[in-house]
Amino acid sequence: MTPSEVAEHVVRAFHDAEVPFLLVGSFSSNQYGIPRSTKDIYVVVQTQAGNLHDLAGILGPEFLPEQQFRFETNTGTVCQEFAAQGCTMKVGVFTLSDDAHDQARFARRV
Repeated sequence: MTPSEVAEHVVRAFHDAEVPFLLVGSFSSNQYGIPRSTKDIYVVVQTQAGNLHDLAGILGPEFLPEQQFRFETNTGTVCQEFAAQGCTMKVGVFTLSDDAHDQARFARRV
């Protein structure tokens, strides 16, 4: 898969599963700024940390989950990372924090 195909698959998977999400990081900034290459796609989802195990089923067999969840110390959120098969792209899925700024940014998503 190409990076754009990976991003499209991720967006479609969360949309179809009716999981509220926000595409963040380089893939989102490339739409509004100067494009740059990246090897990862980051998504923030509105779900409970315990439900992160369901993400593998949502993304499908093309994405292999890392065995260890990552704790993001800056935001206090949990991240589950996935490796896209057939390319070097990684997908990081963060839980939405209770921080007022994060909540406001998430509420403005398109």
